[in-house]
Amino acid sequence: MAQARREIQAEQEQRILSIAAIIETEMDLGWLDIVHKFDPRSGDERVICETHPDWEYRQASLLWNIECCAARTDEELTDTMIHELVHVLIDPLWSVACKVKGARRLNEFSVECVARAISAVRRNA
Repeated sequence: MAQARREIQAEQEQRILSIAAIIETEMDLGWLDIVHKFDPRSGDERVICETHPDWEYRQASLLWNIECCAARTDEELTDTMIHELVHVLIDPLWSVACKVKGARRLNEFSVECVARAISAVRRNA
């Protein structure tokens, strides 16, 4: 049982890293140091990934919820990857705007709009 779980985790990690390599290349993000980390435990099932940018140093870590990822298609993971990378890109603005009432919802809406536009361009290319 534990061996099977480790194999599933390794498979999901490789799947995420493969998608990341494609998307980060397409978005020309080689100037950022992006690290993908993995959480094998089940957490909030609505949270597929948590983004932790450190924009001053052009670094970010993305913490992926393995159980959530396993239940998603490659297309859903790709869209999530794009969404999280947009969070990384606009984090300098968020660090200032977060002080404004309602900013969290506005930030999430803005990120999702940009991410959907990028995903649409990818699909129509």
